[in-house]
Amino acid sequence: MTAKVHNIFLVIVVIFATTSFSIPVEDDLTITAKEKYALEQFKPMMTPLMPHEYMQTDIYLIKWLRASKLNLKAAREMIISNLRWRETNRMDTILEEDFSEFENDFPASTTGTDYEGRPLSIIDSSSWDVRKAVVTGKGDQLMRYGYRLMETGVQRVYEAQRRHENVTQATTLMNMKGISLYVNFVLAFEHHYPGMAHRVVLINTPASFEIVLAAVRPVMSKETREALVIFGTNKQQWRRYILSMVPPDQLDHQFGGNKFD
Repeated sequence: MTAKVHNIFLVIVVIFATTSFSIPVEDDLTITAKEKYALEQFKPMMTPLMPHEYMQTDIYLIKWLRASKLNLKAAREMIISNLRWRETNRMDTILEEDFSEFENDFPASTTGTDYEGRPLSIIDSSSWDVRKAVVTGKGDQLMRYGYRLMETGVQRVYEAQRRHENVTQATTLMNMKGISLYVNFVLAFEHHYPGMAHRVVLINTPASFEIVLAAVRPVMSKETREALVIFGTNKQQWRRYILSMVPPDQLDHQFGGNKFD
């Protein structure tokens, strides 16, 4: 597998999870005295810089503070870096772009919800032919398609919050059968969407994936390691776990459900 293909795997898979907190919504919405003090200092500093209303909310800002261990300077630098990344990658308009040519060849669903009402993203990467996209000159656009999946799931969280629903995170399921390198999916999300992943569940992971994880675990945060749940090919095991979180009518048969039956 070429370095180009590796890089695309690495970016696309991190699209949903790292510096991500896997905690109950009640804990996510409850702040400690130290967090409250930090937020009171941080919010006036950052609000004028934020281009969107959702970025000015307490729940958005506290996630960056938690990701930086309440270090105001570090949190500010993280947000500034994220704003630059969003501008460079035109993230504010990515949901308006046409990705129809990728939707059939690289199937993914971002319309479901889990039992707690969290937005659910399902990525069947077992049929993704990333090598073909690269050799046909569509590798960069496929990477952007991955960014779009990420943004779609997170914007659904913000939409739920605008409806005053107690939703602060999203859930992601990925079928890893036939794919061995998906690490950047976890790493990119850590930098740009801290605290937004409740669970990232990988199923049908090949044995070689454990080697990859061993290499990246040292750079993962504790919260990321707790959010990431990995299963091999034992369907009985991963199906039981998934169905404890997600109604079967939100899942197709490849993920243990009956959505398309």
